[in-house]
Order: sequence, then structure tokens, then C-alpha cells
Amino acid sequence: MTNVNQFNITDEELREIEQIKELAQDCTTHLLECLVDPDTEEKVELNEEDKKDMYKFILDKTMEYAEENKLPDDGDDFDKYIEFIIDSLQ
Repeated sequence: MTNVNQFNITDEELREIEQIKELAQDCTTHLLECLVDPDTEEKVELNEEDKKDMYKFILDKTMEYAEENKLPDDGDDFDKYIEFIIDSLQ
């Protein structure tokens, strides 16, 4: 693995990267838990490749969100973030 100091990443930037990664993972996990087939109302299980694709998409959108807004740190900000992600999925 490449040393992050090679890229002159500050501790603050590294913390923000970790926040974005954790936020995207939490959002992905939550959305995967909520996937339900509208016809049968049964939980939908995705294969690992689809889960990875969903995480990559949400990570990309989380980075986009972080560029345009501040990272969510309270309920209202988090709701706005989730709304942004769901709108992006549609």
C-alpha cells in the first residue's frame, strides 16, 4: 500500500476521507437492509458484485455531496444527505 504522506495528505483530509468512507458504508448497509420486493414484500438479497457496485456508486455520490455541502453531523443534515443519495439512485 502506498504511504499517504507521499501524497501530502493532511490529518484533517485523512479524517474527512474516513468520514466519507464510513458514511457511504453506513448508507449502503442501511439501503441494502431496506431492499424489499414490492410484489412479495420479501427482503431482496443482492449478490456480492451488486453490493460492491452499489457501494461504489454511493461512495461516488457521497464525495459529490461532500463537495457541494458539509458532511452531515446532525439529523437534519443526515436526512438531506439520504435524500440526495436516494434521488441519485432513481
